[in-house]
Amino acid sequence: KPDNIIVRGDGSLVLVDYDGMYVPAMQGQKARELGSPDYRHPARTADDFNEHIDDFSLATIAMQLAAIALEPGLFANQNGDTLLLTEHDHRNPAGSTTHQRLHSLLGKADFERLYALYHLAHAQQTLSNVSFRAFQFPKPEKKTEPMEISTDFTDEDRENGVRDEFGALYSPDGLRLLEGPDIQEYHIRQGTRVICDLAFLKCNSLSSINIPDSVTHIGRRAFYGCDSLSSITIPDSVTHIGANPFGVSGLCRIECKSPFFEADEHALYSKGKRELITFFDKSISRFTIPDSVTHIGGGAFAECKSLSSITIPDSVTHIGRSAFHSCESLSSIIIPDSVTHIGDRAFRRCKSLSSITIPNSVTHIGNGVFFRCDSLSSITIPRGSRAKFKQMLPKFLHEKLIEQ
Repeated sequence: KPDNIIVRGDGSLVLVDYDGMYVPAMQGQKARELGSPDYRHPARTADDFNEHIDDFSLATIAMQLAAIALEPGLFANQNGDTLLLTEHDHRNPAGSTTHQRLHSLLGKADFERLYALYHLAHAQQTLSNVSFRAFQFPKPEKKTEPMEISTDFTDEDRENGVRDEFGALYSPDGLRLLEGPDIQEYHIRQGTRVICDLAFLKCNSLSSINIPDSVTHIGRRAFYGCDSLSSITIPDSVTHIGANPFGVSGLCRIECKSPFFEADEHALYSKGKRELITFFDKSISRFTIPDSVTHIGGGAFAECKSLSSITIPDSVTHIGRSAFHSCESLSSIIIPDSVTHIGDRAFRRCKSLSSITIPNSVTHIGNGVFFRCDSLSSITIPRGSRAKFKQMLPKFLHEKLIEQ
């Protein structure tokens, strides 16, 4: 039965539990056990003890596994250690509803041959007249391991990369674009799966980019600082976009065809606007985040130098790393009671930030959150929470804590 058969990782079989086995030196003896009723021939007795005692078991297991492979739903409601057929089904195939379901698979793949072997073993209680080559099927081709998707790359990747005629650097297999060229117009090669982190970082000449529908991953800050880039189209193949991919001053339009993301005139969001991935309208001074947003992504508003007022709704729970980095015009901010996490460097270099209100719901404040916020004079916190916030904030900010 199946729990006496182990399949190794390389596909080879190992048999265990030998107390019911037969070897030629045991000829003439009686069987010490008859085996599990759901896998033995229904007419087997202790006198049936020879090299063919497992023929029926092999035939029924092979046939049932083939049926399950073709129609997994057959196995959905099975209980105990049976596959599909029970002792009752073996004793009365004509009255078996399971056999009736198996009939629907006749003619499919190699199932018909195995079903015939089962019935031959059932009728004769042996497969002595059949070569066991009848059970040999071509092994399925080894599947190619799926590509490990990563938008990061190493110095070694760069050294082994291949440049095209425009100067773009690809991985040797052509699946990853490591570095894009600083030219006016570029078409990424069809077949590329990944646009790596920082691939077009500060390619100031780039004004037009074509992303093929083979691309599934766009890395963090992939087009950051491409100040001449006026529009970009995200194809429907894209399933992953890293933090702040389009941090540019001139980008005015994003067309998003991917079902995993959506864009409006100001920002790119995950589907349903649950995460604000990046804010690309760098000229705007005031913005209210939609109340569907729960996460402000890493670097989402980074270097929005004109942004002087931001309203965060009480749906937001997470402010990502460097979310408002270098928002130089932002003077004050109120963090709602829903927020629990403020990531590293979230307000770094907000030079005009003079006041901020942090609620008691916040349980994590990352490193360098207020680094070079030279105008910061007050951090308003709830009454009785000073000790808590002293643990989360560096010493030089303790004197700015104001309980209210």
